[in-house]
Amino acid sequence: MTASEEVLRAFNDILDIKGAYTWRRSQVLTFMGHVVASVFLYDIQDSELLSLKAMVDEIHTLCPPDGATSSDPVIEPVQSTKRALNPIWQRNAPSQGSKFLLQTLVHNGVPLSGIYDILGLFLSSMGAAPNRATTRNFYLPMTAMYAKWCIALSEFIPKK
Repeated sequence: MTASEEVLRAFNDILDIKGAYTWRRSQVLTFMGHVVASVFLYDIQDSELLSLKAMVDEIHTLCPPDGATSSDPVIEPVQSTKRALNPIWQRNAPSQGSKFLLQTLVHNGVPLSGIYDILGLFLSSMGAAPNRATTRNFYLPMTAMYAKWCIALSEFIPKK
């Protein structure tokens, strides 16, 4: 990308991708909350609102260290995947099955259990790319922003 090539804004020209690339977890979560509170600004159909709210709730649940699935001391190690202990797993026979069972958020028949999958679904549910979008002025910057948001949301921040 040349220095003069602009990066397009996303989601009805509201999100500055270059600025959002630097966001911390609280900023990402605030933005997601704004989206579900103001769907009319983002050109999102009312029929999608419940799904988007479920995604945001699930992401909050998965964020370490305070998310419900991250703060449960029985579910070690901390991960950004929703899971529960498998009641038939035996410590003395670990090869007989998994210690954990995935708990999924199902969207249009597709099970999702990780924070990265749900974030990707959230972003892709917010509408089409701008008309002038190209790899260089939209898709690569959006992918980079998505990767940074994955890191921000799953980063373990110790409690004070």
